[in-house]
Amino acid sequence: MESYPVQVNVLLSHEDNDDPCDAWITEEMAFNLSPLKKAWQEQYNKISGKIIINLQGWEEQIIYDF
Repeated sequence: MESYPVQVNVLLSHEDNDDPCDAWITEEMAFNLSPLKKAWQEQYNKISGKIIINLQGWEEQIIYDF
């Protein structure tokens, strides 16, 4: 989304493969955000910046500073 700083809406989903998903998941996950960073750098012709990530279902905005 064009704003200052730029924002992106994100939806994480899980393929359950017919698992009833009754367990409470507590594992920590990591995601590679370098494609998002690269797209920003190419669009704005700058090396460093900030992107606000709006994660669906998560109340707080996530700030990706690079």
